[in-house]
Amino acid sequence: MEAMTHYTVKAICAIKRDKSIKAIDAKHNLQDEYVAKMKQNMKLTVWQDGSCRAFYRKNMTGEVTSLSPEPVVKFIFSRKWFRLSDYNLLK
Repeated sequence: MEAMTHYTVKAICAIKRDKSIKAIDAKHNLQDEYVAKMKQNMKLTVWQDGSCRAFYRKNMTGEVTSLSPEPVVKFIFSRKWFRLSDYNLLK
């Protein structure tokens, strides 16, 4: 949670530096690539196994949407830097 909080603060600071930015939205191609990669990596985990009945699975039977298949260290480092170029800017 701390990694995402720090990432969000960095996003807010980047936006505040440019007063013309009204909002940001993740670029769809980058978001689609990220989701596809996470789904592919999730297949390698016990959470996506068909026998798993944990509450993480949507409706107890569907795909896992509340966990990241990344190791914690990779998750933290991948959110260490905020890149405004990864977002569409609404000015």
